[in-house]
Amino acid sequence: MAPAGAHAPPRHHPHNLPMTEDDADRDVWWTMADIAEHLGLRVRSVRTYRTAGILPREDHMFGRTPVWRPATITGWQRPGQGAGGGRPRKDATVPPELRPQPPQ
Repeated sequence: MAPAGAHAPPRHHPHNLPMTEDDADRDVWWTMADIAEHLGLRVRSVRTYRTAGILPREDHMFGRTPVWRPATITGWQRPGQGAGGGRPRKDATVPPELRPQPPQ
């Protein structure tokens, strides 16, 4: 049991990672858990993005833990989230006889 007034460290916060003197001047690092929370995904999805080479290359490694600067992730365009693309919607204002027919 923790003593009164003691707080448990955050579960997956990058500040829990060991830092060297060279890293002490860096303010914030995001782990895969932080990226997942930011994007509204599961950590497993972020890990898959990294393995597939979709996620930007990590900015630094703390041991075997990859970390990114927030700006690297916020400036990244997630696949499938851009303008355009996707399946065209049916336009209800065009009568069915004037809609393009699929090739037969």
